Amino acid sequence: MTRIAVADDDTELRALIADLLRDNGHDVVEAGDGASLLALLHRGGISLVISDLWMPRLTGSDVLQLRRSSGDTTPFIIITAAPPPFAEPLRSTEWVTVVYKPFNEAAILDAVNQRLTHVIAATATVAAAAALDRDHAATPDDEPTKP
Repeated sequence: MTRIAVADDDTELRALIADLLRDNGHDVVEAGDGASLLALLHRGGISLVISDLWMPRLTGSDVLQLRRSSGDTTPFIIITAAPPPFAEPLRSTEWVTVVYKPFNEAAILDAVNQRLTHVIAATATVAAAAALDRDHAATPDDEPTKP
């Protein structure tokens, strides 16, 4: 089961998104501001983050930048009512989707499915590479050819 962190200072919107995700089989943890989200991410086990762009203490963008600078590649979905010039630069950040408010349930679920599909594909690629490394390490080197 995937664990998704939902962060928004709007309690009603956060609960709406969290309930939607739970109804669709996801484990959800919630944060009411950027600092609380950062603490959740430090604990680990989060497969995906859905975060409001503008929140108290730390913005969604601040949390994203802090995590990326530490090497974390957890995918983010940034939700915002900010004009595109504020949010569009985030799209160039790897593993980030921007969803503009107002949005409907389908927009959130589509973004979640898109991001999680990328996570599953990346995980499968890493697992396949690890298996190849194990297989290569388990086979003896080729015998040298005789002249």
